[in-house]
Amino acid sequence: MKFSLSWLKHFLKTDASLDVIVNTFVKAGIEVEEIIDNASTLKNITVAQIINVEKHPNADKLSLCTVALDAHHSETIQVVCGAPNVRENMKVAYARIGTCIPKTNQVLKKSTIRGIDSQGMLCSFDELNLPGDSDGIMDLPDDSIVGVKLEDVLIKDSLFSFLFDPIIEVSLTPNRADWFSILGLARELSNFGIGTLLTDQLHTSKLEKNLIESKMECSSLFTISAEAKEKCQFFSLVKMVNINTRETPEWMQSRLLSYGIEPKGLLIDLSNYICIHIGQPIHIYDWDKIKGPLRIDLSNGTESFTALDQKEYQLPENAITVYDEQNTPVTLAGIMGGMSCAVDGTTKNILIEAAHFDEAYIALSGQHLNIHSHARTRFERGISPSTCNASLAYAVDLFASLSKGTVDSYQIYQNYEGQIKTSHPSIILNTTDVISKIGTSFTQNEIIQHLEQLNIQYARIDDENIEVTPPLYRLDIQIKEDLIEEILRVKGFENIPNIPLALQPSSHEQCTHRFLRSFFTQNHFSEIITYSMLSDSKVNALDKVEIHNPITLEMKNLRPSLFPGLLNHIKRLSQLSIAHGRYFEIGHIFNFDKDQNIIESKSIAGIVNFTESIRHWRKPGKFDFFEMKKILSELFYTLNITDFNCSTSNSSLLHPGQSAEFARGKQIFAKFGAIHPSILQKEELKGSAFYFEIDYDFIDALLQKKQKFKPYTDNTLQPIFRDFSFWIDQKQPVESLISSVFKTNKQLIKDVQIFDVYQNTNDAQDKKSVAMQVTIQALPNNPLDGKFIDDLQAQIIVEVEKKCNAKLRCQ
Repeated sequence: MKFSLSWLKHFLKTDASLDVIVNTFVKAGIEVEEIIDNASTLKNITVAQIINVEKHPNADKLSLCTVALDAHHSETIQVVCGAPNVRENMKVAYARIGTCIPKTNQVLKKSTIRGIDSQGMLCSFDELNLPGDSDGIMDLPDDSIVGVKLEDVLIKDSLFSFLFDPIIEVSLTPNRADWFSILGLARELSNFGIGTLLTDQLHTSKLEKNLIESKMECSSLFTISAEAKEKCQFFSLVKMVNINTRETPEWMQSRLLSYGIEPKGLLIDLSNYICIHIGQPIHIYDWDKIKGPLRIDLSNGTESFTALDQKEYQLPENAITVYDEQNTPVTLAGIMGGMSCAVDGTTKNILIEAAHFDEAYIALSGQHLNIHSHARTRFERGISPSTCNASLAYAVDLFASLSKGTVDSYQIYQNYEGQIKTSHPSIILNTTDVISKIGTSFTQNEIIQHLEQLNIQYARIDDENIEVTPPLYRLDIQIKEDLIEEILRVKGFENIPNIPLALQPSSHEQCTHRFLRSFFTQNHFSEIITYSMLSDSKVNALDKVEIHNPITLEMKNLRPSLFPGLLNHIKRLSQLSIAHGRYFEIGHIFNFDKDQNIIESKSIAGIVNFTESIRHWRKPGKFDFFEMKKILSELFYTLNITDFNCSTSNSSLLHPGQSAEFARGKQIFAKFGAIHPSILQKEELKGSAFYFEIDYDFIDALLQKKQKFKPYTDNTLQPIFRDFSFWIDQKQPVESLISSVFKTNKQLIKDVQIFDVYQNTNDAQDKKSVAMQVTIQALPNNPLDGKFIDDLQAQIIVEVEKKCNAKLRCQ
């Protein structure tokens, strides 16, 4: 938001310098983006006169100018200039050596151009960041006095006068709706001790009384439906006739230009000015273009509407809309008016609208249609309905004084049984709470002093408690923490002593997160954080958890899994030619239970992308299904989980032949495998990609239990290795063989490794041969003899053949 210093001083009586005002904004929490002070940047630019022009001897397009720097031509210098419009006796803007040019921020130095010395520079509008013709240097009026500052010449012209008024650009936080007006910013500076707030400039109380008591109220200007009454707390129309659409006053034009708005005519400028000036959006209808009384209602989702930006929009369902007598939308309430009743230079009779609409409905409609306007910016952040009457009265007075129109009639609707809400719910503020949350001592009197500074009403209850009533315009103050934040802000963050934080033991959730992060980073995974919201295209219809008030149309649903975010991440990286990577995320997901209630849970998932098309003499090791299985198995072994089994997964996200799941009994706690080829093809991903998803609660529950550790024993006995090869059914999972071997003797069999899988395509097409190495480790001080090992080997063969319908290959 931009505004001129003089505009701010319309509501603020102060002698504070520009630097003090800027620093106070920062202290109040208002970020200052930029200060534009042309009077400062142009202070070394003076008026000069060209007394002679010659062609540059070494360049066809350059001129050699003799320039006088004073009215008596007693001081002259030589300047090389390339502008096409130079001529003798021309009054120009001259920058001396050592001057900083605003456009480039470069300091002028004495230079030699094509062998000729040049002292300084003749400037164009563009080089000085001024509006105007930049095809050549500035051509100043003939009556300009040579030697004076350029500012003294330009400030006489109303086109340039506002440019020498310092302009402040600030960045506002969305929770402070009261800052989105010049009045609100002036009030904030006044609260921080910078000058006195001049609210008497509005004269609203007197004007409001005159309007209400004028006995011109009628009921023929508009009607409002029962559905719209719930979303519209205040709606008013004032009919003014005999409007004179003369030119907008120069003082108003300069203020609008400082904000960044081009003047478009008195009526439009007035509505824009009031919106920015006091924060109440005002809309104006051309009365002569309206067919019958207006009707405020909710749209049904089938109407089209041509807005003031000359674009046609299909209105969403339940948007607050103003219709004419023929049921045609004429205004999208709180966002933008329509072309059908827009004012112009021929308008003679108008309706002035001041209203208050439900913030959520304005935000939802604006997001759906992607319409941005000054009105929407303020309505969706919140405007107190209690100020609407006063704002309407001020608008009518300003319209009457500038357009010379007269009030014909008016109609006001209020949905609080004729009374506007006049106060916020009170908040009980406890002194001990303030001290504990801010971390420094406060007395009750100090707290009250800060509340008074912010014009917040209070009443003492006892020595510890205060009953606080926030001002009507402070819609952001709802709970005691908001008040504590305000006290801290007024006291000043720089005045809070630095106190070391007391060390707090990590919560169990923090420990779980730290353990998982440590494990995966050690396995070369990088942690990422993705959005919890997804578009319709990324979510299954059955899994949709829709958001009632989404940030954008691309973020309408809460994610049912971490997969879409991780997949989108590697897709973006592949577009940047980053073909390899391992990534994981720990985050919340949202699903439905059997009763269709939304449940929020935590999940951990990871993704690995691998492309072989890498130009290097030594290709990197290929990541595959078994590498993923190995990593996850190590995780579970680290957690002392050894009694899990692995079986084929039926997840639609994973490749049917390269996917699996880990389960403990009937509880499936992890799924992993190669991503389904159809998904990779749809996302235009080359190479291979692998995905895993783990039940976070399962890991968390394990870490909550005390781990039992076996005492370390130094076993000096050498392990014994035996190899086996079995024929099994082609579709038989190898995991069943490994499980059967372990069950033969859990105490002595320490490891089973598959080292070969073979299929004879000619003889046994439905069979495969699986070769494995079994590690047998004797217990300390209890060596095994040959007969025992032979018996154990026979038991392994019997167990596998019985449980897996297998056959030893050598038989």
